Amino acid sequence: MKKTADYKVILVGDTSVGKTSIIMRFQHDVFNPNHLETVGASFITKQVDVLGSPANLNIWDTAGQEKYRSLVPMYTRNASTAVIVFDLTNPQSLTILQSWHQQVKEEAPENCKIVFVGNKLDLQATVDRDSIGKYAADQGVDVFYVSALSGQGINELFEYITKSLPSTRYSPTTETISLGNGQKKSCC
Repeated sequence: MKKTADYKVILVGDTSVGKTSIIMRFQHDVFNPNHLETVGASFITKQVDVLGSPANLNIWDTAGQEKYRSLVPMYTRNASTAVIVFDLTNPQSLTILQSWHQQVKEEAPENCKIVFVGNKLDLQATVDRDSIGKYAADQGVDVFYVSALSGQGINELFEYITKSLPSTRYSPTTETISLGNGQKKSCC
């Protein structure tokens, strides 16, 4: 029997941009305006079809608070796709997006696909979409505009992610972390 492929997808971005809401819309087709802020990270798995074979999208929902940004390297390890979510109603989104993009580029594997996602399409946008589009084009990154509230663009986003998955996949059972060479050192 063929083993189901596993792909690691991470969602990063500032707090309250809608990362959790995007995931909940994708997984359960619901929107909960009363969910709590993510602390650390949460994780869901959704089975999808990749080139005619079943595959698991292991989707990591990371906390957006500044105090958790130091954890990004841990979440980007072995990621197939990094989704950088920004808020279309925040006029500072381009600067924030650039900061997250720089960090993900530095920390994620070289073959990790990066996608920009502007959320809250259902609200009055204050973001200059032309500037976002120009930055994305200059960086070779695709941009999606979605509404977790209405569901607009969510399925298209994840269909794109699924079709863009690399031939290499995440293997959670073989991920190891070296804790040193085991030699003890004196304290003095």
